[in-house]
Amino acid sequence: MRGIMVRGFAKASLSSAWALCVLALACLYLYGWRNLPLFPDEVALRIQSARSLVDGFIIYPVFPQCGNGSPMALPFYPVAYLLSAWDMAFGWSHIRLLAGGVILASVVTVLVAILRSGPHLAAGLLAYAFIGVAGSGLLMMRMELFMILQAAACLVAFLILRSRLGGFARAGGILTVVFASILAAHVHPQALILFPAALALVGGIGLLSASRVVSGVAALGAIWLLWAAGAAGSRIKFTCGDTTAVFDWIRNKTILGETGMQTLFSGELLPWTRKIDAYAQQFLFQKAYPIDRLPGISEKDLQSLMLWNDLIYWSVILFLLFFIILFISNIIIIVREILNIYNRKNSNFHDVFRSGAFYIVVFSLPHILYFFYDTEGAFYRAYYFNFVFVSISALSLSRMRGWAQIILVPPIVLGVALSFVSINETVASFDQKFIDGWAGPSLSLQQDGTEAVKPVQELARACGIASDEAGLVVDDFTYLPLKSHRGIVPWTYAGLGRFVIQGSVTTTGLMADLKHMSSAVLLRCENMAGVPVPGMIRQGDLCCIKFHPGPSQ
Repeated sequence: MRGIMVRGFAKASLSSAWALCVLALACLYLYGWRNLPLFPDEVALRIQSARSLVDGFIIYPVFPQCGNGSPMALPFYPVAYLLSAWDMAFGWSHIRLLAGGVILASVVTVLVAILRSGPHLAAGLLAYAFIGVAGSGLLMMRMELFMILQAAACLVAFLILRSRLGGFARAGGILTVVFASILAAHVHPQALILFPAALALVGGIGLLSASRVVSGVAALGAIWLLWAAGAAGSRIKFTCGDTTAVFDWIRNKTILGETGMQTLFSGELLPWTRKIDAYAQQFLFQKAYPIDRLPGISEKDLQSLMLWNDLIYWSVILFLLFFIILFISNIIIIVREILNIYNRKNSNFHDVFRSGAFYIVVFSLPHILYFFYDTEGAFYRAYYFNFVFVSISALSLSRMRGWAQIILVPPIVLGVALSFVSINETVASFDQKFIDGWAGPSLSLQQDGTEAVKPVQELARACGIASDEAGLVVDDFTYLPLKSHRGIVPWTYAGLGRFVIQGSVTTTGLMADLKHMSSAVLLRCENMAGVPVPGMIRQGDLCCIKFHPGPSQ
């Protein structure tokens, strides 16, 4: 008896230690990326998703050349209001703290789910979510962060569904997953890949509840989700006059594009090798990064990290493959469960909604399809996928019981080691450069935005921009001082829109676009690529062009 108790205590202590170790690693890892510069897309996303208190409830197209916006669907009003209130109240100084809080809350949710039935070593596998340079995307205020929050809300709802909690908690679980899903879909339609799981969980809680009130809340939640899904899906369509250039540009980044179709029907044994290789490469420490998004590491450090880079590379790929295997195995499990229910007397197909395998299948299928559909595979999306793959794998392996868990110790030790190495290299090669002001194409967060207020306002007056003038094109530096103006246009997507529609960016073409979509441009001169434009006013590093009077508020 004493031996059993000692072994049980030893196993509990070991698994709890791994869980605490993972949580500590996550905190240290994210802390190492706290000074990550502000990526231009983060500013553009804020302008497009958090402007309702200033502009009204309007949805703007990604590319401003594609129209002036359309009325926002009613399901998004609550989350749009909250995001806009946040935008008006805060600058950039705490942006990484907010993103880190979302990531850590999600990690804690996964750990609680793993340990809810007792101590388990699988908790240690979460260390693989914090390896390489994944932090450079996880801490970005982009749509993937809101999707991680949405996935965590789905997990909370699943835990409530499987618990014996009463009607109040079940209704709260429904509202949590509905709110998180609406928020994520408002930020970007990409969040629709999580809607099947959200709908299944809302329906499952409603069907399995004895309370009519909970069933009613579930029905209303499902209607709200479907309404929002339809509205978000309609935003995927791009129309820019009679041209289909935007649609073609988007499509060519997917399997439907010419390159993707050539890959699919190439006859190769492994047609997706390049896609998977590019995905894993996103996590590595490198001498130089595309678009100069990170400062890179020295040749000496690169040589010393060669083995660790290889281990990171293969770890990421193995979790992807394991996720696919889990998906297939859970399909088999759910089919067997359905057959058992069918052959059993007095059975109820509602029992399917109690099965963890059912929710893993519903959650995993859209992720696998989207992973291979998106042939370009941007870095920030890669880090989201790995976070999901690692979390689902750890949750699934937590069903292992007894001393079989001991086989998890070697991969856990490796994951912890990779995370430690990643933390050390992040601090050594990136953090001090961020503190010293390195920003690449981004904006250093060593500036909180307040120092931009005076020069931006002075240049605005010199340029003849009225305090109530609308339709200004701004960049990441000039947005905060000008955010009270209506109809703000993000410079990031204005330039990209011209490139997408015409295939190139010329001063003449871009100026024609800017005159059409805005009343003035006020941004850092470096964004104009040093090209002299008639009528441009320059003060220090800032440039302004006034086209014509804009509509007042």
